[in-house]
Amino acid sequence: MVRFNEAVDQALAQSIVSYSERADLTRELFLAVLGHDLRSPLANVAMVGEMLTRADLARDQVHALGMRTTRSARFMKHMVDDLLGYTRVQMGKGIPTTPAPCDVGAALRAAVTDAGATFPAASFELTLDGDTHGEFDSIRLQQLVTNLLVNAVQHGGVGSPVRVQAHGKPHSLVIRVTNYGKPIRAAACELIFQPLVQLPADETEDDGSHSTSLGLGLYIAREIAQAHAGTIGVTSSETTGTTFEVVLPRASQAPGKP
Repeated sequence: MVRFNEAVDQALAQSIVSYSERADLTRELFLAVLGHDLRSPLANVAMVGEMLTRADLARDQVHALGMRTTRSARFMKHMVDDLLGYTRVQMGKGIPTTPAPCDVGAALRAAVTDAGATFPAASFELTLDGDTHGEFDSIRLQQLVTNLLVNAVQHGGVGSPVRVQAHGKPHSLVIRVTNYGKPIRAAACELIFQPLVQLPADETEDDGSHSTSLGLGLYIAREIAQAHAGTIGVTSSETTGTTFEVVLPRASQAPGKP
């Protein structure tokens, strides 16, 4: 019994040390990613502030600088929204949802507008088919689709449009977001919905100037889909592009979380 108790104590001690090391590693990785991805928009804001102190700026230059600052603010807003969602899930509270009758088409149009303001050079094509009404949290669905659009722009081919489709079925609604960048490896398709996961540079066409990703956007999108009792998946190939598909039951099967 003494040896058994000693073995149990040793196992518990090793487990605590292992858990602590993993927690430390996750925290350090999180802070490193946050610092890296905030650096670019903050540098933009600082540069605009310095330029605005000059007295010889023309009106069109002031307008351009204002738009640049707005885009940087949007980048940081996406990061903060993802951070808040991630924190809530990690605390066990989940993504709060308040399902109510709504038109998903309106949420998709708002998401396209938001993504277009963040990436003015990107092109989006929205197609709505069938009845797009149902019982959903429209604000959360807009956040879900916005995250998918941001991801699609970051990893899509230069000059290729991002296609957004919503198809209403009798008992469900299907949302698809497609880009035509480099395909995602099959092994990576299983990982990208995990938190703090980012594709390596050689698997994306993003040059870094579009980076708003903390490796949380797809994770938050999955949590929102699951909060609606739905699913999200991805398929990727050279010929058909990369498509994220969200399937949501038309009537909420899960109560909203406060």
